Amino acid sequence: MAFAGLAQLPAQDSPATASQKFHESAKINDERVKIFLELEAKAESGDIEALRQVGEYYHFGRFPVIKNPDRAKVLWSKGASLGSEDCAASMHVHAYPNSNESEIIIEKTKWRVIQLLIRQKKQPTRQAEIQRPSDVSESSFEEAKSRARSFLSNTAIAPTTAKSFANPLVKFQLPNLSSVDDANAFRMALLTEFRKAQGPIYNNQENAAESDAAVYATIADKIRTLQNKGLNDLPEPSSRKTSYNEAASRKIYDLRNQLRGINIKTSAPFNRKDANNAQVFLDRYRDMLDTIERGL
Repeated sequence: MAFAGLAQLPAQDSPATASQKFHESAKINDERVKIFLELEAKAESGDIEALRQVGEYYHFGRFPVIKNPDRAKVLWSKGASLGSEDCAASMHVHAYPNSNESEIIIEKTKWRVIQLLIRQKKQPTRQAEIQRPSDVSESSFEEAKSRARSFLSNTAIAPTTAKSFANPLVKFQLPNLSSVDDANAFRMALLTEFRKAQGPIYNNQENAAESDAAVYATIADKIRTLQNKGLNDLPEPSSRKTSYNEAASRKIYDLRNQLRGINIKTSAPFNRKDANNAQVFLDRYRDMLDTIERGL
């Protein structure tokens, strides 16, 4: 019988497990079985090319094994953690269905980012900005990058700085802030990013994971850019009100000076004071916009 022969193999699988792994027609003297078992042994020892190939066996249900996509994911994920760009690519291409659901898109994109980061790690002189796919929202792309950092932070190929994600010569550019509505929409986007990033910093401070610190540094840089370049030319009121009493003008002047004086730190390590300063900046920027809009 085929299974009797397979159950006698020196692999760690029990007969019951083997009977679930292999096709019923698989026989011990089948050359295809021998090839697979040799690849599997290499995969178990950490051979990244074998991890990719055995993952394909399981994903496609290639003889002699029964199709098992979940097992394929485990193997490809292990290969990616060992530095296999191809295993990360397999996760991106094969592990997730085509979908418009944000969670699936984020996970799928995460593996594409991991693939590119592994490539950059191997060729540091050829680093380039990782572009957001046109069918992925900015918020989902940022979350995918954050998850990619988290995955790689526990491997020997962890990116050492946030520069892995962007060309250091490409600086963040402020959007058009010519109206109160534009400025407030930008502030709300910053606040959403900040709330996601500040938790790990507030809870762990200087001991925050490198990946969390890199995410926080990105939003802190945006806030610092607004502070340096977005306070000189105040936006026009979106309402018809164009004149203010003296008290309103004085409040706007004072708030702008306070905003300029807040220390926005953009490089790790970060602590609670740094997170509090950024929060205060966003709150007072909102107060200034409200005063511009309505006066006193």
